[in-house]
Amino acid sequence: QFFISSAFFQDGIRQGMEQGMKQGMERGIKTGIEQGMEQGIKTGIEQGMEQGMEQTLFSQAQKKLQKGKTIAQIADELEVEPAEIERILREHSVK
Repeated sequence: QFFISSAFFQDGIRQGMEQGMKQGMERGIKTGIEQGMEQGIKTGIEQGMEQGMEQTLFSQAQKKLQKGKTIAQIADELEVEPAEIERILREHSVK
């Protein structure tokens, strides 16, 4: 006849729960880090693209201004709102 003491049984349950929690936390941390890195890369790419497009608009707008074009003409040619051209010129001229 085999007898398992309740203390031995409870200790096994406790150890199993601790191991399960540890593994769950490790997986959660690993998953969180991976998701964080993926999101960071995605955000970085998006921001880089936006900055590149804005830098291109600034460069084009600046050249057109030097040719004597108005903000309205530049905005029309670059297919953006005049306020956007004004903002880009103002922000990039300060840098």
